[in-house]
Amino acid sequence: MNLGQQLKASRQARQVTQAQIAKDLSVSRKTISSWENERSYPDLAMLIRLSEYFDLSIDQLLKEDGKMKDQIIKQQVRKNIRPLIVLLQFINLICLVFTLADANGMINSTDIVGYIFVAIVILNSIAILYGVAIEMKVNNDQKKQERIETIMKSNWLLVTSIGLVVIGGMTAILINDDLFSYLGGAIFGVGATLILIHIVLKYKR
Repeated sequence: MNLGQQLKASRQARQVTQAQIAKDLSVSRKTISSWENERSYPDLAMLIRLSEYFDLSIDQLLKEDGKMKDQIIKQQVRKNIRPLIVLLQFINLICLVFTLADANGMINSTDIVGYIFVAIVILNSIAILYGVAIEMKVNNDQKKQERIETIMKSNWLLVTSIGLVVIGGMTAILINDDLFSYLGGAIFGVGATLILIHIVLKYKR
């Protein structure tokens, strides 16, 4: 018996309506109906409330519902990944503000600080890409996941180009050294050129 059937059977056994359960749990009646018909699933917190409401263990509710178990795992993954992605983006924003301030002469940073900030931005960007990729896989079924992976593979040139632009730009701006400025500019130029090539190839198809 899957979760929807369990909820419906438990509700009927207690002789209560969907409207009554909705009121007791502070949700809409349509939400209860959607759960019973498996058009959507409750999150983990609501699942705990449902188990307490019907006096059933979570194991009983999920005993034969593999789909619901997968849904809970996905919800937990999303819950853990999203705050991390936001934090990494915030750190990158701080690095950007620092970079702009340094470029405008508002602060004077040493070379070692420049190296550190470049490393932070690169590592954060890689971590964000991995986090987004994991979340995309979690949010999609197998067929959609395969399509996404195909798109990602076909767009390897664009991803690589953007990475080169970011790395080159940050290196040229942050590190106060002529050699690294030239090197960063060259990397930035290569990345920008590859982006143009990607655009041309895309619109030729």
